[in-house]
Order: sequence, then C-alpha cells, then structure tokens
Amino acid sequence: MLGSQEVEAFSDLFFTSVSVHGKVQLKGMLDTGSMACTLSEHAEQRLLEAGALPQHYQPPTELVLVGCGGKKTSTKCFYDLEMQIYGIDVKVPTLVVPGQRDDLILGSNVIKHLLHEMKGTDEYWKLVNNMDGQTHSPEGEQFLQMMTSVTRWKGQQVDGKIGTVKLTQAVTLSPKTEHLVWGKLPKNVALSPGSTVIVEPTRSKVMPRNILVGRVITPMWGDGWVPLKVVNCSDKHLTLRRNMKLADVSTCLAVEDATIFQGLHEVRKTPMEQKQDDNGCQNLKQRLSDLGLVDIVIDGCQVTDQWKEKLVNNITKYEEIFSRHNLDCGEARDYVQRIHLVDDRPFRLPYRRVPPAHYLKLRKVLTDMEEVGLIRKSVSEYASPLVMVWKKDGSLRLCTDFRWMNARTVKDAHPLPHKANCLVAVNFSAPWT
Repeated sequence: MLGSQEVEAFSDLFFTSVSVHGKVQLKGMLDTGSMACTLSEHAEQRLLEAGALPQHYQPPTELVLVGCGGKKTSTKCFYDLEMQIYGIDVKVPTLVVPGQRDDLILGSNVIKHLLHEMKGTDEYWKLVNNMDGQTHSPEGEQFLQMMTSVTRWKGQQVDGKIGTVKLTQAVTLSPKTEHLVWGKLPKNVALSPGSTVIVEPTRSKVMPRNILVGRVITPMWGDGWVPLKVVNCSDKHLTLRRNMKLADVSTCLAVEDATIFQGLHEVRKTPMEQKQDDNGCQNLKQRLSDLGLVDIVIDGCQVTDQWKEKLVNNITKYEEIFSRHNLDCGEARDYVQRIHLVDDRPFRLPYRRVPPAHYLKLRKVLTDMEEVGLIRKSVSEYASPLVMVWKKDGSLRLCTDFRWMNARTVKDAHPLPHKANCLVAVNFSAPWT
C-alpha cells in the first residue's frame, strides 16, 4: 500500500466509485490481496469536512498491517463506514492508515460479499459467460479472472480422474491419530502447480485396512505433490509402504461457498389463501384425532401443506406403530421368550418394603398396567423383587431387580463383527455422523 505505483495499462479496471454515507464520492481500489478496508488520511479529512464520519474507534495496539515486501504499518483509528459499491449497500469497519496513497482500498472481505450479491443478477453471469458474443480485451479477461476466480474452460471436455497419489517413502502412523501425509502424482499429469483438485479415497483393491483417507479440496503443489488427510483407526502403529496407492485425484473447475440460511423465509399470503390453509390444517388435525394421535402437533411442521398431507397419510398407513398413551407399549405376539438357567432350582426372593405413604400410588400403577395387559397375576415358581423409581415429574416407574436371575442365566453367544471389516465397509461413504 505504501509507496505503490499504479499500473498505467489498465489501472482504471481496479478502481470504482464509492459513495460514503451518501455524501462523499471516493475512488476505491479493488485489492484482492488485502484482507481489510483501509482509508487514507486525506480521504479522512474530506469525510470530516463533509460531516460524513461517525465516531472513530481506537484499534488494538497489537494491530499491525503487513504489506508487500513484509513492510509493517500501524493504524491510526478505524470507522464503521456505510458505503455503496456497484449499487450494493455495505457497512464495513475501515482502518485509517497514515501514508496511504489511494483514498480507499477495498479488501477481500468486501469483494467477497459484493461477488456473492452480484451472483444473484443476470448481468453478472452474462459478463462472466460472455453470452452477448462480445470479446473482452486481455486486460478485461485478467480482471474478470482475478475478481471472480473463474477461468473460462478452453478444452472440448472436462477430464475426470487425473491420477492416483502414491507415497514416495514409507510412513508410520500413530494409533487413533489424524496425520498429514504427502503423496505424489505421476509425472505425466496435465495440470500445472497451483491447480485446484479434489482428493478422494482410492477405489483400488490394494487400499490398506484400518485407515481412512479424507475427501478434501486442495491446490496441487509443485512436482505433483498433494497433501492427504489420513486417520489410523487401529490401536497399533501402522506402516504404509513405499509406492502405496492412497487417493484418487480429480479436476476441480470451480469452488463455491455454500450459504447457510438461519431460519425460514416469510411468505405473505392473501386472506383467501390463509383461510384455505387453515381449513386444510383443521382437516389434518381431525384425521389425527380420529386415530387417537392428538399428541402429534401438525402445526409445528415447517413445511408446505402438500408435505403435511403426505406426512399424515404415512401416519395413517402405519398407525399401529404409534403409541396412544403412556402405557401403550405394544405387544410381541406369537412369540415365546425362553430363558435358560444353569440349574432348574426355582428361587423366590422376598419383596422389598414399600412405605405406607406409597401404597395407593403403587396400587394405582399396578391396576392400570393390569387393565391394559402389560402385566398379569402370576403363580410362577420364580419371583424377583419390585423396585420403585420416581421420575422427575413425580410419576412412578416400576422396575424389577433381575440380578439374581441374570447371575444364573446361560449367556447367549453372539460374536461382534470385527472393527476392521466395519471400517472397510464405510471407507468410501460420503456422509459421516
């Protein structure tokens, strides 16, 4: 920024008119190499004279700007400036830098926001795609490439996989640890260093077990070097031999930041449409009420009426799997559960003492469970004591102490799957939870 010289060939491409607080027009320089917006002292004086500057703030003492060549510059103060750039209103904290030559420098924080807003207009895509048939000058092409990070594809078709990354030397991975491993592509790869590529786990059958290779987007380094994210999931040290294939590399033409919307967009409806929606919602509520599922709140579904109706149709189709009340636990029919014991000697453990104040509550719970068929009177030769557990809401949960029976039960043998087989089965999966 300090002592910089303007490029006379096409310097006007990198400057635009900026309206500050709707009072002063400044000449702003678009600088993708800067991560902040800065203001010169001369421009600050103009804004002060026009009464267009809000209250200034003192920056932290440790705030230092590093320019080209590593030259460090301290800041004077900063303002929250309201600007209009290319018809887009933004409010940006702007640093005042003593000795700055240009009035205003717009950094990548503002440029990125401007590009995001412009991508919602047809004019932007006409300019980038050159849909009007006009040819831009080499300077204009360079400007578009710098601002939009887009280079027009000049080939006939886009290649898919461009190569497989191999290790140039043996690497030892620590157990249960994520590692940064460098691999190398073949020499005949038709991509220059700095090209953006997609790195994915290789589908080769020689892929080693017990490791996971992350899917990443990264620039390709010089001589075909590519960084890999490798995780050793085993409990032991694992050595990857030389020339082992770990990842496949594909071309990446464009990378776009995904926008995450917080909340929902408000849609205004006419009174007639609102009345129709209310009637439709009442009909869905009535259908759920007829099924005895009044606890399902259909109004809480933030979806369209069409999807609400599909939801109610599925609930109606599988209504038998929904519980109607607290004691509706379902019933396993036509099935007998057999418990094999180490010996056939019956046992009957004495019941635990129940406080007199809990008699009525216990009797009511037992009666309700017997009426719905959850329990029944028994004359079995085996008996285990009852345990009363009180919930936070004051209700009672009945449990049974089966420790004596569990100690005499023959354990079933169900071998668990080997963890290495489980890891191999999900090695090429995209979503992870």
